[in-house]
Amino acid sequence: MTEFEIYSHKFYENLDKRIEQVEEENKDLPFLPLDEYMKQQTIVENFLRKYNLKIYGGVALDKFMPENDKIYPDKKGKIIDYEIAILQCPENTRLN
Repeated sequence: MTEFEIYSHKFYENLDKRIEQVEEENKDLPFLPLDEYMKQQTIVENFLRKYNLKIYGGVALDKFMPENDKIYPDKKGKIIDYEIAILQCPENTRLN
């Protein structure tokens, strides 16, 4: 794989080709339908609420941004990564 410097001309010259390579490399990955994805998101969000876990990072900031300034304006069907602060790990990580 070729190394790229972000923001260099070489990076942008090869970007379309690299996108095609990534799509080809990942074509056999299973596709998760939107309704299944939304069910999984609900499970994660319910877990966060149940244990009153604190989120930080982009998702947390996005919750408080005005609609026209959202960091993630269109989250539908996109993978959302949560940064979570867990202060009581042993209690929250046990599966009861």
